[in-house]
Amino acid sequence: TQSNINKNIPPQLTDKDLFGNETTLAVSEEDIQAALEGDEFRVPLNSPVILVQSGSRAPETIMQEEMRKYYTVSTFSGIPDRQKPLTCNKNKDKNENEDVASAENMN
Repeated sequence: TQSNINKNIPPQLTDKDLFGNETTLAVSEEDIQAALEGDEFRVPLNSPVILVQSGSRAPETIMQEEMRKYYTVSTFSGIPDRQKPLTCNKNKDKNENEDVASAENMN
């Protein structure tokens, strides 16, 4: 079934995982074309870079080794943090006027 398939595939990073929720950012087709027509992009040798392989706890060893030939590499997990759902528990056993709310986020 579809739910069994999804359980076996590691979660992938999305643009929101990296950059947050940028729904207010207006980018036009002209903006994209202007960026593509800009100067060539180069990363100087031995520059610090972040290496992420989406869907993996760490980038593959061969990828890390190749990148380290040219850059100072820091690796990060390519699996997004799982967040516990926000919960609100009202405990009125002790006192009718006392509400207990708890929220936890596992980051």
